[in-house]
Amino acid sequence: MEEALTRTGRRAKNKEDYDPNIHRLPWYAGWLLIALVAFCGTGSYLTFFILPSALTLTNLGLHPFAFNGARSWQTLRQLEALGPRPTGSRANEVLAVQLLEHEFSLVNASRNAAQEVLYDKQIVSGAYVRIGASVYRRVQNLIVKIVGEDDDRHALLLNCHFDSVASSPGASDDGASCAVMLELIRVLSREPRKPRHSIVFLFNGAEETPLQGSHGFITGHRWAKNVRAFINLESAGSGGKELLFQSGPGHPWLIEAYSRAVPHPFGQTIGEEIFQLGLIPSGTDFAIFHEFGHIPGLDFAHIFNGYRYHTQYDSIAYLSPAVLQRTGDNMLALVRLLANGNELAESANRAVGSDVYFDFLGLFFVTYSTTEGSIFNVIISLGGLLVGCWSVLAIVGWRHWPCVALEVLHGCVATLVGSIVALLFNLGIAFMLDRTMLI
Repeated sequence: MEEALTRTGRRAKNKEDYDPNIHRLPWYAGWLLIALVAFCGTGSYLTFFILPSALTLTNLGLHPFAFNGARSWQTLRQLEALGPRPTGSRANEVLAVQLLEHEFSLVNASRNAAQEVLYDKQIVSGAYVRIGASVYRRVQNLIVKIVGEDDDRHALLLNCHFDSVASSPGASDDGASCAVMLELIRVLSREPRKPRHSIVFLFNGAEETPLQGSHGFITGHRWAKNVRAFINLESAGSGGKELLFQSGPGHPWLIEAYSRAVPHPFGQTIGEEIFQLGLIPSGTDFAIFHEFGHIPGLDFAHIFNGYRYHTQYDSIAYLSPAVLQRTGDNMLALVRLLANGNELAESANRAVGSDVYFDFLGLFFVTYSTTEGSIFNVIISLGGLLVGCWSVLAIVGWRHWPCVALEVLHGCVATLVGSIVALLFNLGIAFMLDRTMLI
């Protein structure tokens, strides 16, 4: 009898102790979560400002085969001093060309005897139809080639543009890339041994018009037929890290090469998806090389402080030698790997699949195939849903599963609706700002 009463008492006690509230976290847990999110967001933002120290001119003797940010900065200062350089202007067609050709002559005079450095000025006219019709006449391209050991059968192309929009001095877009490429030529031309494959450096004079210089080169220059891959250097902001935001398409070996080579990785697949879906009303020479040259490549751009893009504030006042040093270190390592590896010669056989990629705070780079990514997404999504439902049902009781399923559905719908509303709100604000500026 006493045992039965004890069991009854325990059941009553357990029933009294039952708490139907599934939110068992203490009151301060929410504040801790907010603090954690703020800390992670702030830390991620601050990584934009973590740049390597630029080598100075006094380091040239100690590091003759390293990228020198200070020397590259000198070139950028001279180029920006010309002011805005729209295609067709004297600043672009005469002064910028003279400046770059003078630098090319200095490079040729200081090159290693083992290197063969060629220069060609292309003046090209043509037309193409893409989004609309584009017709151009007597566009100037300045092209330097470091000849490789393989009899010029396979080549790597690097591209930048020295023109700018009429409203901007174009320090970041794209003077900084020109300065970086010039420094790469200086360093690579002084190495004691030729690269395995040729390296072509295209300084095109008509990108903002739009994309005419790259079209003239890829469809009309004799060196273009041997190009197996390209690296495009661009800018949509001012300062910070250069972002890898397009690759391939369909050539995952380029992402794998980037992952192995660069000391300071920074890239996100989401940027590639957004850009290639056409959600951003802009384009780079990447599209021309791919669509008209049928070659794969990597597209890089500085995106920090995007509000300075194509304005008078795109000046060296908002850049630093460290920005050039970081980009130069990455590009030098990547060019050396591609120009001396097997990838260019085997590029046609490597055009299989695509990769998902991202960096973790610039510390390391993660890449895996899209097939593996799809499997991960399905497993994590189903696993998260099952664990969440299991945890809730274990507390409220399995007989309440219809209510739990309904709440999950409500949560999914609310998240979807909230995302759509937020997107429409931001687009509406952007539209109103555009109309205000036009008025």
